[in-house]
Amino acid sequence: MVLKVSVGPTYDNLQIIKVNDDFHPFLIDSPEFVGRVAIRIKDFVGITPDGGEPIKNSGYFSHHNRRFSMHVEGRFKKHVTAEDVWFGTDFDRKIPIPDVFWLGLKAAEYIDPAMETNNDLEKPWILSPYICAINAFASWPAPSEDPNPNPIEDPTFEKTLGPWKWGGENRLEEHNSIITGEEMSVSKRRKYFFDINVRRNFVFDTKQVYAFDFFAPHMDFNTFDAKLGISFNVEKYMEGHPIRYTCRSKDGQTIYFVLQFEQIHDEKEHKTKSTKRYSFFG
Repeated sequence: MVLKVSVGPTYDNLQIIKVNDDFHPFLIDSPEFVGRVAIRIKDFVGITPDGGEPIKNSGYFSHHNRRFSMHVEGRFKKHVTAEDVWFGTDFDRKIPIPDVFWLGLKAAEYIDPAMETNNDLEKPWILSPYICAINAFASWPAPSEDPNPNPIEDPTFEKTLGPWKWGGENRLEEHNSIITGEEMSVSKRRKYFFDINVRRNFVFDTKQVYAFDFFAPHMDFNTFDAKLGISFNVEKYMEGHPIRYTCRSKDGQTIYFVLQFEQIHDEKEHKTKSTKRYSFFG
């Protein structure tokens, strides 16, 4: 089995990303969101978009107990509230989730009390408001008023998002005073936005760039081994379904971006035909 990591603006418009190439993020431009994505996985040995050797690690992991990072920065193209933007895993069908997973989820809910689950639907999900789910958050004014980039004149989206400042040991750190009025710890920021009225009153400004980093030490995507107090392998329960993280509206009607992790048998059958570094939809 080998890991394939794909990113894109919708479920059916995904491209393989170069994991740990965090100086060169993947670009997304859709009707709802324009942004950059860097996926980092410790000891990565999976598929690359060009068939070359994978980048095994990033300096990002130095001195930190983390096994992965899903780093996204970008602009929302419409004014949406913090209650409109959710993040987490969703599925195309029911899967037999083991009891040990739900025990681990209880621990996650202690860290992020805004997390919600719905396993009764035909397409179940585990979601949290994005502003509560992420481990690091920052924001700054965009360099232009228009959130729609011109990929010919601005192939790296720098005129729309500003320069990409991250890579290696230069990690995104929490700087939330621009949205809270005062600098808060991560736990206080989560507690602050746990209030649904606060989320409904906070609007993601189209003229601001927002940066999010979601990371953890308990999941090895190379093997799908999870350590939630008790260790177990997730892959046998997925029945071929990828682990998919989606940034979306709670009702699923709006999709901002999709990050997908999939264990596959034959690398050759899943090579991407395109190596471009941006993905367009619409």
